[in-house]
Amino acid sequence: MNILIPIEISSRELSYKIYLSHLLALKGFKCYLGYKSIIWHLTEKMQGYIYFDKGYHKGISDKIYDSVKKNKGVIISLEEEGAVDYPDNQTLLTRYSRNLFSAADLVFLWGIHQSNYFNDRFAEDKKVVVSGHPRFQLLKEKYHLLYQDEVDALKSEYGEFILISLNMGYGNNIMGDDYILDEYGRWFDNIQSIVDFDKKKFDTFISLAK
Repeated sequence: MNILIPIEISSRELSYKIYLSHLLALKGFKCYLGYKSIIWHLTEKMQGYIYFDKGYHKGISDKIYDSVKKNKGVIISLEEEGAVDYPDNQTLLTRYSRNLFSAADLVFLWGIHQSNYFNDRFAEDKKVVVSGHPRFQLLKEKYHLLYQDEVDALKSEYGEFILISLNMGYGNNIMGDDYILDEYGRWFDNIQSIVDFDKKKFDTFISLAK
């Protein structure tokens, strides 16, 4: 059976999706891995496939789901951003929409917290599996060689250093605050508070580093 696997951000998704495609190919599946616009095109041209959804986007995903269903496809969803959220779970509430649970044939969750939190949204328990996320498989020691060249290059350039990995894409975006407010204001009513909170976190980490 064919599986359509979209990629949005290659630095985040490509390595693990190649790994996942390899495992699926060993099971006899034929995987189509590519940028989401190309994969979305295939959802309209192919029949009877599995669509490996990467997360719900209001105003976009519903059209894709309709296309998949019209072409006798099966929707399996694994949210790319399903782990850490704000205390009120505002992001998860948006990404794990009731529309997602209604349309998807199977939804993979990162952990028990998500399962417990969204229990009232599940149409059927059998549609939900707590699976974790395959990207974390690549953190195991046997896969370190995949990144060894990059690690060696960084150590050669910077010597001994401490890497602090952050995610402040709203408050410290290369495109600037106006772009974020305009682009994401359509999705988040409280985008300004999200930007402000990111900036506050960023300043805190700078103080920590100093």
